[in-house]
Amino acid sequence: MHEIERIKEKLRAAQENPMLYFERLSGLELYKLRVGKFRVIAVINFREKTISPISVKLRKNAYDQLK
Repeated sequence: MHEIERIKEKLRAAQENPMLYFERLSGLELYKLRVGKFRVIAVINFREKTISPISVKLRKNAYDQLK
């Protein structure tokens, strides 16, 4: 399975209960999802049950412009 498909599948699985998959980034209102060597940075709206990815990057570059 290609990396893009793995990321999409993980996001679909996380839709039901994001906190099983995502981890909050300290000091920020953002969450990270690990998918192999990639990180998905997202905003999660728990009231509306939506996950809005804002970044998908390799782990080594994922946190460069967040702070």
